[in-house]
This record gives sequence, C-alpha cells and structure tokens, in this order.
Amino acid sequence: YVKWRLKSEQQSNSTSEQQVKKTILAQLRCRTSALLLYCAGLLSAVLAMKTKEISFTLPIIIALYEFFFFNKSPNSELPAPNPQAKACGYTSRITHYASQFLFLLPFLLTLVIIPLNFIEHEWEIYKPVIDTEEKLRQLQLKDLASLSKYEYLLTQFRVIVTYIRLLFLPVNQNLDYDYPVYSSFFNPNVFLSFLFLLSIFGLAVYLFYYSKNPPSSLPTGQAVPFHKGGIKGGHSPFTVHRSLFTVHYLRLTAFGIFWFFITLSVESSVIPIEDIIFEHRVYLPSIGLIIAFVSAVFYIALLLTPYSSRFSLAACYLLLAFFVVVFSIAAYQRNSIWQDELSLWKDVVKKSPSKARGYTNLGYWGYYKQGQANKAINAYKIALKIDPNHINAYLNLGVAYFSRGEIDKAIQALQTSLRLKPDYLEAHKNLIGIYYKQGMYDEAIEEIRTTQLLSQNENAESYTNLGALYIKKNLPDKAIEYLNLALTINQHYAPAYNNLSIAYELKGQKDKADEYLKKAYSLGLDKYPKPFN
Repeated sequence: YVKWRLKSEQQSNSTSEQQVKKTILAQLRCRTSALLLYCAGLLSAVLAMKTKEISFTLPIIIALYEFFFFNKSPNSELPAPNPQAKACGYTSRITHYASQFLFLLPFLLTLVIIPLNFIEHEWEIYKPVIDTEEKLRQLQLKDLASLSKYEYLLTQFRVIVTYIRLLFLPVNQNLDYDYPVYSSFFNPNVFLSFLFLLSIFGLAVYLFYYSKNPPSSLPTGQAVPFHKGGIKGGHSPFTVHRSLFTVHYLRLTAFGIFWFFITLSVESSVIPIEDIIFEHRVYLPSIGLIIAFVSAVFYIALLLTPYSSRFSLAACYLLLAFFVVVFSIAAYQRNSIWQDELSLWKDVVKKSPSKARGYTNLGYWGYYKQGQANKAINAYKIALKIDPNHINAYLNLGVAYFSRGEIDKAIQALQTSLRLKPDYLEAHKNLIGIYYKQGMYDEAIEEIRTTQLLSQNENAESYTNLGALYIKKNLPDKAIEYLNLALTINQHYAPAYNNLSIAYELKGQKDKADEYLKKAYSLGLDKYPKPFN
C-alpha cells in the first residue's frame, strides 16, 4: 500500500510538461504497476485476516499511514493524493478526504472477515467437522467465561503498563505469568495505570495536531541552520522545533504511540483471552514504541543542544548504542533460560509458584520427556495441590503412572480428569491405549465410540482401531465390517489393509489375507505405529 501511495504521489508531483513528454505506453505501464501494487496489498490484507486475528488492526494502521504521511493540511508541504482532482481544480478539503476514503474503503471492508469467521464457527453449519487446531482455538476463547469483559479490560490497563516497563526495563521476564485480576476501576494500581496510559495517548494526539499545524513564525519548508552562539535569523534556541525536520520527529513520535496502542488493542481490550498476559503479544506493538522513542530522542537532543547539530547527533547515537548493547547482553542472559525445557520451566515455577500450569509443564517437559517419571509425578502432585481441578495434571499423572506399570493408578487419574471434564478427548484416547494393552477390549471399544462422538469425526484410524479390537475378541466378521468402513474414508490407509489381512487369516482365507498384506506393505505399513496395527 505504501509503495503504491508513493508511486501515486510521484505521478501527482509530475509537471504537465513532463507528462506530455511521457509516451502513452509509459503512462499505461506506470498506472498498471501502481494498480498491481494496490491489488497485492489488498490481497495480502485478506490473507492476513484469514491467518491471525491480530491482522484486524491492519486496515486501521493503513489509515494511520494515510492520515499521518499522505494527508495534506493547510500548512503541509505534501500534495493532495488525487492527481485527477488536483488537475481539475477540485482541491477542496471534502474532495480530498473523499479520495482518501475511496483508497481505504476496500481495506476497511476486510475488517468484517474475522467477525464473520467467528460467526461461522458458532453456527457450525458449513463446518460440521472441525480440525483439532481450530477446536483448540475456540476453547481458548470459551475457557475464560468466568472473567468478564469489564474485569479483563481493567486488568489490561495494568498489563499494558507491564509491557511498556518490559520494553525499557526487561527484568523478571516470565513465560507464564501468575497475574492478578482486577475488578475495580478505582483500585490504585488500575486507576494510576489508566492515567499513565491516557497521558501517553493524549501526548500522541497533541504531537500529531502540533505537527500538522505548526506555528507560522518559522518557514516549515526549510530547516533552521545552526551556528555558534545561537540560531541564524535571531530566533531563540527553543524555536528549533518549528523547523521541518523537527516537526517530522514529532509526527513520527505520535505515529509510533498510536501504532503501539492500535496493534495491542485486539488482545488487550475487552475480548477476554485465556492468558491475561503473554510477552510475545508486545512484539508487533513494540515496533511503534521503538519508533516513538528514537524520534523523541532526536527531537529532545535538538532542543537541548542548539549550538551544534553534530554534537546532538553524536549524543543520540551514543545513547541508542548504549541501549542496544545493554539490551543485547540482557537478551543473551535471558536466552540461557531457554537452553532446555528443564531450565525454562524451573524459571517459571520460581517466578509463578502459585500457578499449577508451570508445575504441570515442568513435570511433562522437564522430567517425563527426559525419562524421569518419578520427578514428573511429584511435580504433578504439587500442581494438583495448587489447583485440584487441573485436568492436564491428572492426564499427565495417569500417563506417568502407566509408564511405571501402575495401571490402576493410571486409570484412576484419567477417570478423575474425565469426571472434571467429560469431553476431555485426550483422556479418552489415553484410556483406549491402556484398556487395549490390558486386554479390556469392551472398555476400549466404548472409549473409541466416545471419541468419535466428541470429535465429530469418523476417521479411518478410529475404525481401524475398532477392527483391531474385534480381531482381539475373535470376531473377524465384525472386524472386517469396520475395517472396510475405514477404507471407504481413506483407501490408502495401510494399517486397515494389514488388519484385514489378519481378519481373513482368522477366517481361514489365506489368499485374501496375503493380498491385503502385500497391499499394506506397498502403502508403507512400516511408517505407522504398531499398537492397533
């Protein structure tokens, strides 16, 4: 979009004599190139909307670019964005804003894509089968129903201040915060945070207005030269901010602040999300705050050092270099925490000792995945002391008990998780494996049917598993029925052919058994796991 706007500005700035010299073919080529840039920007916006929800802020950021850098004000040196309107003499403010709105309208219309996606998922008319990743995303939005939009908004005032603090003072970083929830606007922490954020936002509004309407005592079209003893022309040092380049610093500062708040608005406003704070949410907003900070540094340097522009630039570079070096060292030290799962989750439980999820992840990633089931079980028990309803801890506890051969304890832990959440798909799947290995085939069949109902997905794997269980029960005809169902869903599923071979072997039909076995190996049977194969 920006490249297209710059190209349109170049066209509008061309003199009539230059336009005459251009061939018709060259003009057509230039217009085609500009149109392709615009369409590419619009297509990228649509694809972004279908990829991640934070893209909802993209059209607003594009509008921000338009009105900050391409909007002609009475005191601005920038041309009107519509060359046709300028050529015809329609330079009224209304015509100018109308042309800008037409540029932005297709991008603004993309704002409806994300809300329509959520409406479609709620209806579940056109998508009766939802993949696991999409179901998980929907659950993340529903799991925080206990936290109201009002409470979430109040808490986000504090969270945003934390984000700003982390950008300038990155200490006590945490992968999984145990952040307090606030329910009163007049809580001192909330109220002071609100005033702090309001003052920053108000500063951005003031800087934008000031940069668009600077005082007229100095010409805005040229920079004010420096010389020893003051500023040439009899102006005081304080008036240096009226020169064109310093006005641009103010505008960039305001732009960066607006960028920060706009790009943070999706995840830090009134839409409750399962995790109140995550450091990665400030990655994109931080770009705006960095722009604002750097622009403000250069602007302040020009105000404080009016006698030497070289000295002010050197001071800016030294200050920014200091920040780069200090933050690089801090980033290197923080990265040492991420060297492995154990050190990462130990850091989490150290900083969030009252949060169950940290201990659950420490047990699974830090201990169980490293073959330390005993330590994993101890971590899960700590998690359950903190939160007796933490279903993931019960699930992982069941898996750890099973790895130690404590079958009864494993089944009990998994069944406890199902009492807390009857539609917990992962617990049902783990019970299937345990029942199968323990020869409890009827129970395993019942669990498979439950998973089919919960997932709303009759896949080839589940029917193949049913076939394998009926083979174990010495019911080859019933097994063949389900295995054929598996092949109607996926005719290239090798384990189904393998189990059909075993079923026909039980029926004494060796020719068919050999035929299906060869088919299974031709489809890559060795690539599939063996429990139900």
